[in-house]
Amino acid sequence: MPPKAKFSREKIVSAAFGIIRESGEEALTARKIAARLGVSTKPIFTYFKTMDELKDEVFNAACGFYCEYAESGMKGKVPLPGFCERYISFAKEEPKLYRFLFLSSRSNSKSVSLGLPGGLYSSVLESIMQFYELDEEAARSFLLNMLIVSQGFSSMIVSGSCPFSNDEIMKIGSGISFALCKAYKDIPDFASEDLEVSHLYSQLFNHTQGEKPGFSGEKRCLMP
Repeated sequence: MPPKAKFSREKIVSAAFGIIRESGEEALTARKIAARLGVSTKPIFTYFKTMDELKDEVFNAACGFYCEYAESGMKGKVPLPGFCERYISFAKEEPKLYRFLFLSSRSNSKSVSLGLPGGLYSSVLESIMQFYELDEEAARSFLLNMLIVSQGFSSMIVSGSCPFSNDEIMKIGSGISFALCKAYKDIPDFASEDLEVSHLYSQLFNHTQGEKPGFSGEKRCLMP
């Protein structure tokens, strides 16, 4: 019979979470968790068969922590840029957790690796569809593109190689967001996989007939 544990499963996960948050996943060992709790390593393995099993549970706890942090960005006047700003801020404020969540072998699904674990994806997508008045296909494409932009900035930040100030990041991100929004609103089927980009470029740069560059199709009102 295994020895009776002095600490709960939740306390072990909390201690492991704290170590990763402070020092990164590579610093997490059973000995360090035990030292933080003031016990031997035996109680840890009463609850967890392996360190990988423990890390999986810590990963879930970190996802919950991140989701609560990121969701607050959706409460601003313009939800998608607000969400992306929180995503980038998370990389600045919690670089060790960011690496653990989005740049490790555990972030192997597209939704997690792009910053939308669990039910957060559905919540953000629904908000985009309502606010920007986009159909689901356009909203998914818009969200994916903005997350790729945000992850690019965030990856530079956590690696210490970002040459941009916070104001520059926000200006670039806002410009890309507005340009994409205008494209989804003004260009029919812009989100479609069958869209011929070469055709769009030919319209944009066709000055030979004296026409003003632009796109055919109905022009719809842009959201801010």
